[in-house]
Amino acid sequence: MNEISIKQIARGEKWQLIRGIAWRGLIVVIGSNIAGIILANMIGNMVGAYLAEKGQMPSPDLVTGLSVLGLALSVVIGVVFFYLYVRWLLAAKLGKFRMVLVRNDTAIPEAAAS
Repeated sequence: MNEISIKQIARGEKWQLIRGIAWRGLIVVIGSNIAGIILANMIGNMVGAYLAEKGQMPSPDLVTGLSVLGLALSVVIGVVFFYLYVRWLLAAKLGKFRMVLVRNDTAIPEAAAS
């Protein structure tokens, strides 16, 4: 495996690399948003149906609690989708390139590091 610097890549190959990373990122953002919308809709419908059955209006404390729950779930969704994005990038062919993990205990030549 040959390590290369971004400066050694031709402009067209840089475009392929950036495009490959960007469209995957866009798909992950859209998927994360859709998952968040579906989950929020499900929770809102369940709480709304429960309160409607009881004939009650939501209290400010309940709204605050649901907001905190929504925040926590959105963080979880974001972490899961970020993990999937990184795995996807490591498995993808990005033009003529692919990304790999390398242990940090190997020395990096000065020319490639800059």
